[in-house]
Amino acid sequence: MLSNNDSCDVIVIGGGPAGLMAAGTAGSLGAKVILLEKNSRCGLKLLITGAGKCNITNSAQKDLFLDKFLANRKFLYPSFNEFFVGELVDFFEQKNVILKTEPNGKMFPVTDKSLTILEAFLYYCSENNVQVITSHPALLIENIKKPAFSNPIPADEMLIERNEMLSDIEKDLYEEQAFTWKITTSDCEFFSKSLIIATGGLSYTNTGATGDGYKFARDLSHNIIPTRPALVPFVTAESWSHKLSGISVKNALITLYEKVPNNTPSKITVNQGDLLFTHFGVSGPPILLISRNIPDNVQLTKSDRSFFLLVDLTPEKSLQEIHKILLKSFDNSPLRQLKTVLNKDLGIPLALSSAIIEKLNIDTEITGQKVTKTVRSLIVNNIKSLEFKIIETQGYIEAMVTAGGISTKEINPATMESKLNPSLYFCGEIIDIDADTGGYNLQAAISTGYLAGKSASKLC
Repeated sequence: MLSNNDSCDVIVIGGGPAGLMAAGTAGSLGAKVILLEKNSRCGLKLLITGAGKCNITNSAQKDLFLDKFLANRKFLYPSFNEFFVGELVDFFEQKNVILKTEPNGKMFPVTDKSLTILEAFLYYCSENNVQVITSHPALLIENIKKPAFSNPIPADEMLIERNEMLSDIEKDLYEEQAFTWKITTSDCEFFSKSLIIATGGLSYTNTGATGDGYKFARDLSHNIIPTRPALVPFVTAESWSHKLSGISVKNALITLYEKVPNNTPSKITVNQGDLLFTHFGVSGPPILLISRNIPDNVQLTKSDRSFFLLVDLTPEKSLQEIHKILLKSFDNSPLRQLKTVLNKDLGIPLALSSAIIEKLNIDTEITGQKVTKTVRSLIVNNIKSLEFKIIETQGYIEAMVTAGGISTKEINPATMESKLNPSLYFCGEIIDIDADTGGYNLQAAISTGYLAGKSASKLC
């Protein structure tokens, strides 16, 4: 039962993995903790990660792990030294959750269910007496111990004037228990000695992400590095490919080019992996990684810059090798349909083979004996350089993470405490740290959450 004024040692705002880890850790060290979550339940974003299976971390060695972060990787050294993959594996084992490692290093719960991970975090909070309060968005954060005076005032006069500004309830809390933070929700006020903001970024807006934490940080004088969607699928112009939703191509080689009027297109980046076709364009791990090189949609639509992809569907085979494979197949089985040859001999999904043939205005039922040298060259060139024009990204609604956020220059990496506001801590996606897909971002959220919770509890 909530009272109109609840007080504690540590308040955590945000019930994602960073916030849950921070709250549970602070509680395990003896702090009285309240966690405020705006949604009706915690961990909504966590539940949809890894297609619902939750790629919680990665088995890569620490140096290689850190190399996956686009910027500010050094900021993570202290938190990773405190709590890294080994500690996370032990943490889950203590909760009877076993992790498995895939060949690519991605680590998942053996259940392949995100709910398994979320329940472990919730249990961690419960066993450490964290009061988890859902459906309570924070509306206002106030530092009730930091007088806002424009002119210097003697200490004694400042205290008198400050006390006159406080309500009777606040005055008791301030004088007797030295509370610093006041959090106002729609129907309650909460007071604490320390505050952890773990509200996440703007990614996956359908989980309720609105960027509240950025506003709170700004109001507390923090600088926000401009945010943008990261690890996000592309919307492409080619309508023919939109019919292939759900079709994937293994180990495609994808190159991003930028085109500026009157200039030769320039190569931006290359990535290789499984390509996934969607009803709006393309996705899959290599697309998500490449998306970090695209400016936000506003810039893209207002500039003369344009971007396109060239996809090599068979990177392990050269143009000449494919020509030889096709000619041999046509000689041996002249009545075999071209789309079947592409599927069986080159490993291109049948639906994609048909779509490529159709987009080139070739009869989809054409057999090998009718394939001319010109047609064969067209087919081979498209197999090796299938082009897609990028219209835009899917934005925050489908972005896995948010790039940008609170400047790391204003946070002590050894404690996660604000350098501008003592007893204020940040952790997780709200900070300007983002990495490749593969479990790296979740580990960073959990590690910084652990360190924030440990540091905040020391004020008790």
